[in-house]
Amino acid sequence: MRDLDGRELVGSRSLRFALYQNQEGGTAIWTEVQAVTLDSHGRYTAFLGSSILGGVPAEIFASGETQWIGVTPEDGIERPRFAITTVPYAFKAAEADTLGGKRPEEFVSVQQLTTLLGDGIGDLFVTRSPALDSGSSITAASETQASNVSTNYRCRVVTQAVSATPGLPSGVAAGSELVSSGVGQSPVYQNKAVINPLDYGVTCSGTTDDTTAMQNAINAACNSGQRAGTLVLPNSCNIYLSATLNVSKCTGITIDGGQSQGQSTIGAAGGAGAGNAAFLWHGPAGGTVLEINQTRDSAFKNFTVFTNASNYLASGANVGILIDEAGTVTNIVTNNNFEDIQVYNGNARNPNFIGIDICPSAPGNCEQQNLTRVVMTCGAAGPSATSNGTGIAYVAGEPFDEHLHWYNSTYCSQAIALSGPNLGVNVLDIDGGLANGNYTDLFVNTGRNISYRHFRSENGIAQIVIGNPSFSGAHDLTVEENSFGGLTNGTTTISYPYNDTGGILRVIKNDWDSNSTVTPFGPTGSGIFYGWFDSQDNNYPNTTLCPVVSYAKMHNSVLDQSYNTPACGP
Repeated sequence: MRDLDGRELVGSRSLRFALYQNQEGGTAIWTEVQAVTLDSHGRYTAFLGSSILGGVPAEIFASGETQWIGVTPEDGIERPRFAITTVPYAFKAAEADTLGGKRPEEFVSVQQLTTLLGDGIGDLFVTRSPALDSGSSITAASETQASNVSTNYRCRVVTQAVSATPGLPSGVAAGSELVSSGVGQSPVYQNKAVINPLDYGVTCSGTTDDTTAMQNAINAACNSGQRAGTLVLPNSCNIYLSATLNVSKCTGITIDGGQSQGQSTIGAAGGAGAGNAAFLWHGPAGGTVLEINQTRDSAFKNFTVFTNASNYLASGANVGILIDEAGTVTNIVTNNNFEDIQVYNGNARNPNFIGIDICPSAPGNCEQQNLTRVVMTCGAAGPSATSNGTGIAYVAGEPFDEHLHWYNSTYCSQAIALSGPNLGVNVLDIDGGLANGNYTDLFVNTGRNISYRHFRSENGIAQIVIGNPSFSGAHDLTVEENSFGGLTNGTTTISYPYNDTGGILRVIKNDWDSNSTVTPFGPTGSGIFYGWFDSQDNNYPNTTLCPVVSYAKMHNSVLDQSYNTPACGP
């Protein structure tokens, strides 16, 4: 299988197979979609009909005429068709051990009839398994009885209880497919390389509770081998949740919502929309939507977490995604990648909301949670300092070597919060994004070696707040190459509200829109800064309200080559 430029496609792919009566044009007489694995040369093995109840209908080949197969990969363009025909007599061989399409066990001999009916009165028992369609569920035996008055014969039909996975033989686990190990080898059923949640009963409707089915699919991916498997949700799959989904103690699992850019459209009044997959919270207020516990070396991408889908104006789940080491710790949480993720809290005001909560209780070894292209909406417009909660929280578990790249936050009381009684995050790289309408973009109450770069901040109130005490081990914050616009009159952009704030602060090459009432750096309330302040090459909002560096407790502080500062010299 090649792409349109002639390059071999590799890896897990979804292919659509279609049978036609003509080499070109016409309407497909049969279709099937299968997930296949392509090798380094684009080659793959597929058994047509293996994923559909009943397989390929035999009547398609009844005429013996040549049929044509078309294969369409994920780009939606069907490749040139190729012919398929029957080997002489091979098709009839399928009927060689039947008589008129009936199997031998469906017939009785004259002697058997005589024994059964004898004097003309008797019971004839017929045992059969009912046909199952994709929505069937037979849980108990049923019995019907009919009488033939003219012959005085009674026929009692007993239908046996059947438990089967739709489209698969009895005893074969959900999510299996036929796989052959080579030429001449008979195929056997194995777990699919790419797990489809539809195989486990997920409806993607957004209205039917999919909690149990989705949890079963996650468990299958987590337990599929020494390293976990890949779970791909269909595009626009809306998953109704009434309880928390748990990804627990997995290594190497991938959960992929099937659409790039990490954002699905949210429907009218906060309802389900379209785009990538969305987890819709309809559970109790105060819950957690997705918990990732003691899981490492894994990837989560291309989905939305809608924390109050049942009522987008009211508080829903308190936590969208929880990353932690809860319970008895037997596996660390490390080296996980989160890409193209959206967390949406409607138009609610929930002071307890946390979009992504990173390591709140982990006793250690919580490291390298790498977040790329995250879109966060904390609630309704116009948040206060506490009304809308927190977008991303790095808290007490001392996360280490963390990365947040390209983060868009809207209407959060705190878009990013570093807080907790311990030393907190150690080495945090925050690089790129848009902060719009937050009360505070970055709150630093703990942590070491933190960089905050390349953000455009608009319409904030107290954009960066430093609150760690001077006696803590927290220190070393670099604020570099950011742009502050939509400034609120009379505010302080980088502030320290406490009388024992401490640390090392570097403010480098930042730009402020002009505003004669804004202070770029200074205290609020009784704030006193114990530490080092270094300002380099900034364009401040005015020439009078300069960074405050006159307190006796501040030392080794400089204002070096910053622009728009004739009254702000060192």
